[in-house]
Amino acid sequence: MEVDIACEPRDGRIRPAGYQNCIAAAQEALKFQPDLAAAYNNLATAYNDLGMWNRAIQAAIQAVRIDPNFQVAKGNLQYALSQKQKASAARR
Repeated sequence: MEVDIACEPRDGRIRPAGYQNCIAAAQEALKFQPDLAAAYNNLATAYNDLGMWNRAIQAAIQAVRIDPNFQVAKGNLQYALSQKQKASAARR
């Protein structure tokens, strides 16, 4: 069974109301294909855009565990880690 996990509209931008749909679609896809790196990466992307760094990190790590060559997921992981570090520094 192939699962559609596309989260981005044709212009390449997720609309604010679309994040929850993207997250829900990725989570649903993972119910059927728990080793779907692209779904975890979509979660990481959405969580990054929402500033939910811990969730983004967890999702990106899962994507990279499944596909160690998934460069976009590695980028999402690095971004989330750097933003989390900036947020922590700003609170000090």
